Amino acid sequence: MIEVELSDGTIAEFPDGTPSDVIKGALEKRFPKKSFGTKAKEFFLGDDDPTTQNTGEMIGSALNKAGEAMTFGLIGDEASAAAESVLPGVNYEDRRDHYRQQEEVLERDNPGLALTSEIGGSLMGVAVPGGAIAQGASLPARMAASGAATGAMGGVYGFMEGEGLQDRAQEAQDAAKFGTAIGAAIPVAGAAVNAVGGRMAANRMAKQLAKGAETTDDMMRRGMAEYKAVDDLGVQIKPEAFDDARGRIIEALRSGTGFDELPGPGSLTPKTARVMQIMQKSADDMAGSNANPALPFRSLDQMRRQAGAAAGNVMEKSDQQAGMKVIEGLDEFVRNLTDDDVIAGDAKKLPGLIDKARKTWATMSKSQKIDDAMDAAENYRYGFSNGIKWQFKKILNSPKMSRGFSDAERRAMQRVVNGTFPEKTLELLGSGLTQVGGLVGAGLGMAGGGLPAVAGGLALTGGSMLGRKGADAVARKNAEIARALIASGKAANLPAKIDTKVAPIVEQLMRRGTAVAVQ
Repeated sequence: MIEVELSDGTIAEFPDGTPSDVIKGALEKRFPKKSFGTKAKEFFLGDDDPTTQNTGEMIGSALNKAGEAMTFGLIGDEASAAAESVLPGVNYEDRRDHYRQQEEVLERDNPGLALTSEIGGSLMGVAVPGGAIAQGASLPARMAASGAATGAMGGVYGFMEGEGLQDRAQEAQDAAKFGTAIGAAIPVAGAAVNAVGGRMAANRMAKQLAKGAETTDDMMRRGMAEYKAVDDLGVQIKPEAFDDARGRIIEALRSGTGFDELPGPGSLTPKTARVMQIMQKSADDMAGSNANPALPFRSLDQMRRQAGAAAGNVMEKSDQQAGMKVIEGLDEFVRNLTDDDVIAGDAKKLPGLIDKARKTWATMSKSQKIDDAMDAAENYRYGFSNGIKWQFKKILNSPKMSRGFSDAERRAMQRVVNGTFPEKTLELLGSGLTQVGGLVGAGLGMAGGGLPAVAGGLALTGGSMLGRKGADAVARKNAEIARALIASGKAANLPAKIDTKVAPIVEQLMRRGTAVAVQ
């Protein structure tokens, strides 16, 4: 007997003298070689045994679990099944149930792989071509490198799967060709996943930073208490100290700005000229006083607020520049105030207390703007989500309204304008087109489609309404997070862009999977 050992270790027996071509033909008929299409289908869709898991099913299950975590369950079994159901002969419910069962198998057989960190760790430990593709390179360069790497990997797998030199060469050539084509597109998918991961990470970080922030009313009460502490110091400034400070401010205005001392609306700097008139009157009143003359610090602070109106005059650049120069001069005077400059009060404690009070009041004012925007959005005709975006756009696009907001705080508001992934999904569900489709479906059902058609149309309409309410709830939460970040002063702690390093892991995973599938 002629014994032939098969790949699974079993022995096939043939009578002595059986020609080799007859043996080869019998084996090929009994164990037919799988075509490229069959291999690819089994890799991506799995075999018929739901209790086992091949490489493709394991990767798919791991990606599904990662997708569910990153998108709050919006991407997972259902989305994967829906994507596959567009293929001829693929049933959505069968694929959905398959994915759910495969996730159970993954958790049973590979519990560590169910965690993203374990997936990343396993990939980092495998040295494969393409692992060193620079993430900082341009997208076209990365696409070319990824295509070459995946093609090379596919060629290696194809060569190893072939039989005989000529067959191995053909398998390697075919697999490399398909691997190169598919591999070139992998960095695009990796970049998209990385962008989504970055946004999700930013959202989580923003929520953490915003925890424990004061309300606007709380900050207002604290600011009033801090200003009262300033008043309680009882600082009274000597006339000569004030006159020196006023003289330095006037000199700075005349030499460094387009200050126009002429009063009235025809002045180039009307609001700043008004501040200097008030300062002059205060000096004159002290000079003509028969009592012990002095300037209460409260009066000096009121002058600074008046100068703030000039500094915020975005329509008159000269007035804006001059007003800022007055504020700088007054602040410098207060910082350098000594006991010799006052007739009463603690001059040394004043700078620290007034800076603290002003900072609280400035932050409170910005928080109040956000509260006002949210109140206005509540009455917006097309829902809160659209309303708050419009209100925030008004603030961001107005130099006057956005004055005082830092770049980081503007970015926090811009995130609300852009919307988050869950919000956009819910907005799509709640769109007017979906509502119209539901009403039309219900109408057609009543016209002759029967009760199921009516129920389906009404369900679509109801889902649209729920989607809109859900989008409003998410937008309201995002707006409150933005307000809390600004109120807490932690907006600057949120990076402009978060790179989660998801792309390299996903690309490695896809390159390995592609190389195996195409051989």
